[in-house]
Amino acid sequence: MIEMKEAKIIFDAGGLKEPKIINETMNNGWVILFEKKESGKWVTDGYASRRSEDNKIFKDLRSAVNTIKNIGFNEVQIIDLQK
Repeated sequence: MIEMKEAKIIFDAGGLKEPKIINETMNNGWVILFEKKESGKWVTDGYASRRSEDNKIFKDLRSAVNTIKNIGFNEVQIIDLQK
């Protein structure tokens, strides 16, 4: 899991790509996933809050998008599986 401070550092170093915001129907919110470079390979990792090691659940899409922007991304893929 990645917190904001770490996400910005990894992003600036070119180690984060392809952010996705996914509708988390079981928790009635949205989660953020990234592709993160780790030991020379790209792996999927989630965005965590400081209070938990689990994925942070955003109650609204706008908050998740703003978090992606604050990290430094200009684009994000939004996946809504409720449809």
